[in-house]
Amino acid sequence: MRIIHVYQNDWVKPVLTMINKANVKEERYVYTNSSALLTEKEARSCIVRMLMQPWFGGEPVPIDKLTRSLRVLSLSRKDRKTIGSLIEDYEIFGGQLVWKSEQLPELGKLVRTVLGITDKDIEKLRSANELEELAASRLKKMNRNKLQDICFVMTSVEEEDNDDI
Repeated sequence: MRIIHVYQNDWVKPVLTMINKANVKEERYVYTNSSALLTEKEARSCIVRMLMQPWFGGEPVPIDKLTRSLRVLSLSRKDRKTIGSLIEDYEIFGGQLVWKSEQLPELGKLVRTVLGITDKDIEKLRSANELEELAASRLKKMNRNKLQDICFVMTSVEEEDNDDI
């Protein structure tokens, strides 16, 4: 039993209170679940590597790194939900994503969103090299071939039906 004084803002005097000491082993607290914080460039790179996996190949991005990356990025609720769903698919299928050719415009929009590149940004560019440089500035350590693949996907547009021919 321990006696302590309890104070409250409007009370003139403290109240003596008896409490039982908790039956716990007292020891120094050490935080053990430390995970490195990702920069925005690293987070974008992880998500883009997952989305572009069919082009990039290589080792799958660890799922915990993808979920941490998703938390770092400033995305709309809808985009966050879409990418979260793709991360789940990526995990279920062992680090593999499959994109149909008709899904390329959707993938391109998603990659632009992750990179923070708008349609207006693309309209202002004068060459493919400028787009490649813009993408490189938003990512961490991406080689030229991968950047070209990213630019190809980002600029994919839906094909129009030409039934009138």
